[in-house]
Amino acid sequence: MFQPNEEEAGALDMINEGVLENPKVDAAFGIHLWTPLKSGVIGLSEGPVMAALEEFELEVYGRPGHTGSPHTALDPIIASANIIQTIQSIQTREIDPLCPVTIMIGKINGGTGRNIIANKVEIGGTIRFLFSNEEVEKKALLEKFERVINGICEAMNVRYDLKFIPSNPALQNNAKLVSYVRNAAFQSFGNDADISEYRCMAGEDFAEFSQRVPSAFYFIGNGNEEKETMYPHHHTKFALDEDTLKYGVEMHVRSTLNYLNN
Repeated sequence: MFQPNEEEAGALDMINEGVLENPKVDAAFGIHLWTPLKSGVIGLSEGPVMAALEEFELEVYGRPGHTGSPHTALDPIIASANIIQTIQSIQTREIDPLCPVTIMIGKINGGTGRNIIANKVEIGGTIRFLFSNEEVEKKALLEKFERVINGICEAMNVRYDLKFIPSNPALQNNAKLVSYVRNAAFQSFGNDADISEYRCMAGEDFAEFSQRVPSAFYFIGNGNEEKETMYPHHHTKFALDEDTLKYGVEMHVRSTLNYLNN
């Protein structure tokens, strides 16, 4: 399957259009080239391996004015600064420390001049989590998130508009299918197979398939300092060690044959 739009729930669109039904899909395998692992290392684990992801867009509205007369305006920038600081306390004070949660801001935009109090601040970010009871605990987490924002905006007399953008659930690996991938690694590399138990808090919409059919998703290490492919994903210098592509092809074929033969 060749899927467009991995970053914004493209898998779910394809599922809704019948990709699992014609023909009926019994199992799914997926690979991600992964620079945090050294080239030649296979990252493979059973159970949850990548986090559920909820994206958000937040707009904080104030009243513009002159920085020389701050009492005549309502400053959305200072309110936004308080929001950005305070939402971090959710994951450290309101969530079980054994449940991985990250709340990150990736975008902030506000203001037009050094001496002008802005009218609006735009903030964008992600909330990632690995919960045992995903739907119930996700609902509670998002409610805590908005409660903090609402409280700060009310205290500072500004307005806000919050939009959640569902991205993907947690990616769950089926133990039996993982065994087929592990065997494929040994078939491909012999006793030199370097398999690492690996999980991360990145999101991946292949999770939509793993929620519906037995699935195995694994990582092909791509980090090579000599080739300067060790930069993390989304880094401005991100590059691929293209010599690892052949390993992904071979393991994909062997994993499929192992499944079909069993």
